Amino acid sequence: MPRPTERRFLVVAGSFSKRGQAEAQRARLGHPEADIVAADVQGRRIHRLVLPPEDRPTALRRLAEIRAAGVGDAWLLTWTGWTVVADLPGDAPHPSLPDKM
Repeated sequence: MPRPTERRFLVVAGSFSKRGQAEAQRARLGHPEADIVAADVQGRRIHRLVLPPEDRPTALRRLAEIRAAGVGDAWLLTWTGWTVVADLPGDAPHPSLPDKM
């Protein structure tokens, strides 16, 4: 019997009103692999800094590292296979997992 596909998670390392702010955050955190994606939230365009999808243990470690680097509002998003976070509903800025696992 085939194994179910393992869930993957994205770490959102900040949401910014200007793309340049997200670029600065990416450089400050030292994560050049992170994407900056646009999302419309309550009629406002924001730019999210999103790290690539990871398995759950790796994503939780990455989340802890990002928070320790001073991004206290970083959160996890369950990856559904969409390649563009902007495809998500605008009300998606809610953590996908509780802080304590």
